[in-house]
Amino acid sequence: MVYRLVAYRVAVDSQRSGRSRGAAPRRSIVETRRRLIGFLARRPADAEPVANDYLVGVGAGISARQTPELYEESGTGPFVREVLANLEREGLIRVGKKPRTGPFSTITPTEMARNLPLLQPWYRRWLRFFDPPPGTA
Repeated sequence: MVYRLVAYRVAVDSQRSGRSRGAAPRRSIVETRRRLIGFLARRPADAEPVANDYLVGVGAGISARQTPELYEESGTGPFVREVLANLEREGLIRVGKKPRTGPFSTITPTEMARNLPLLQPWYRRWLRFFDPPPGTA
């Protein structure tokens, strides 16, 4: 276990110093939240639910270079699950099974998440500036 954590730490440090290709891991809550919602909401509406939070993290690019074991041991797993729990409280995703410890399973976005302005193309977001305020039309 210790050797895997040391290997992960070396990989993270080498990414930050520029010796390795790829972006440094994202740890901010705002960026993680945006990536998770973007990945889930852009999937086709008739797609199967994502099996677990590790696959959501990989699909969103948060844990691209980690194995499932490192995902848990490095603290990325609990961090992603905390962000997913907040998204569920806000009504943006549904989680089928949420144990006290361990991975979440069957994660699907809600219709509200699919309609977020944040996920629309840039030109639609700019055009919304000219829309009348809600309730005035």
